[in-house]
Amino acid sequence: MPEPVAIDLGFIQIRWYGIMAAATVLGGLKLGRYWASYFSLDPDTFDSIALVCIPSWIIGARAAYVLANYSYYTGRPWDMFRISQGGLASQGGLLLTFVVAWLSARFKNISFWALTDSLAPSFAMGHIFIRLGNFANGELCGAPTGLPWGMVFPGTFEPRHPSMLYEGVGAVLVLALSIVWAQRRRFEGEVFLKTLIAISALRFLVDFTRELPHGHKLAVSQIVALAYVAIGLGLLYRHCKTSV
Repeated sequence: MPEPVAIDLGFIQIRWYGIMAAATVLGGLKLGRYWASYFSLDPDTFDSIALVCIPSWIIGARAAYVLANYSYYTGRPWDMFRISQGGLASQGGLLLTFVVAWLSARFKNISFWALTDSLAPSFAMGHIFIRLGNFANGELCGAPTGLPWGMVFPGTFEPRHPSMLYEGVGAVLVLALSIVWAQRRRFEGEVFLKTLIAISALRFLVDFTRELPHGHKLAVSQIVALAYVAIGLGLLYRHCKTSV
């Protein structure tokens, strides 16, 4: 298992999760700016919107995680702000970012769906880095397994599925697909909606390798993932019809 702390200077620690989060932001801006230009959006306008969407994703993801673990944070309220140690629910971040991007696109008078298409590859890439950060923290591991690649994570005593790595590897494939979809885009919104469906389907499948709450057949995250898949498919069908 890797150590969660990358650099320990005594008076300050630089954690792998923080490094991965920074890579997500910097890499996402660079990649998004390229695709914004590719889709005929002004790169500077994209930057101004992205700089609003990034904190929106962090706030939404952290808020969703805190709500999901409310009993823990009631006795440790200041821990809510210790994001560098992990604890982001990507599904919550996506929802708030979607709303903020829509409002920003209206304010800037640009196409919302062209904006989301330019963000789609960055969205997939962010999943890769964040899951690597989860791995460094030893969080989001799966259920016990006897498979040869099972790993013993901090706080566990038996090999478990490295579920965060499953999702990270899957996100590499989604990133590759999102780039292909971007190069072959037929209508606005196609790249984002296909990426949303793929990432959500990936999350739904990977969560079967995690421990489910007692008596439950699906985790809450799987239900949310299915909702995103359904919404994505519905909007994709609508866009296909109107683009013909």
